[in-house]
Amino acid sequence: MAVAREQGVLEETDFASLMELREQTNTDRAEAVRRGEVVYGLTEFDDDEFYDHLLTAVRTEVGQRLSDEPGDPLHATEADVEAYFAAHSDRWRTNATRYDVVTLTVPAADGKAPGCRELLTGDIAAAALQDPNGCPTATTEQTALDGSDPTPQHSPQSRLLQTVSTLNVGAVAPATSTTEHVQRVGLLDAETDTAAALEQYRPRIRQALLDEQLTAYLEERRAGLDVDVDLDRLTALAQETLS
Repeated sequence: MAVAREQGVLEETDFASLMELREQTNTDRAEAVRRGEVVYGLTEFDDDEFYDHLLTAVRTEVGQRLSDEPGDPLHATEADVEAYFAAHSDRWRTNATRYDVVTLTVPAADGKAPGCRELLTGDIAAAALQDPNGCPTATTEQTALDGSDPTPQHSPQSRLLQTVSTLNVGAVAPATSTTEHVQRVGLLDAETDTAAALEQYRPRIRQALLDEQLTAYLEERRAGLDVDVDLDRLTALAQETLS
């Protein structure tokens, strides 16, 4: 709040001013509803709800003002963004990666049979799913998935991508089952286009970097604040609340 006041995001940050702002926000939202406009979030805030809402909005605006221009305390250059990406590249690879996937399918009735059970529950490598010796009713399918291909949410391909994107090459995910069959998926290989990942995720990378920098900046400022607490007033307020 102190930084928000310095940056001109808020004029006053005392309790009475914040409560006035809450009342005005509630009034504005009620009028928007009466006009038939879309209102995102709550249409009326209580004290706690408004404080959380205000902190989120203020943090976003403060981050923007402290990072907009070269020379601003939190301004990140393209080199900063690329270095942050290089240090955390696993966060931003799915949509720029091609996955070579193997899926083992076993009829539900045979899921606990000797030979099949080991493939479905054992600590094995993905390559073992390609040759299911000892489980004669098993079938295998090898699939190439491109994370950049648009897929409908909750589609089988989308769910498969969500699973393999969390695996290391050679790893196998836990088995999943339906009334008809049991399946286990393994990741045989993965190839990421690093340049494409950087370009596709650049806005999110920049935002993640800003969030970390802003948190560190605020912690540093908080540590240096000289705060005076009126203990007598605080005790009196606590007694009023308890009574």
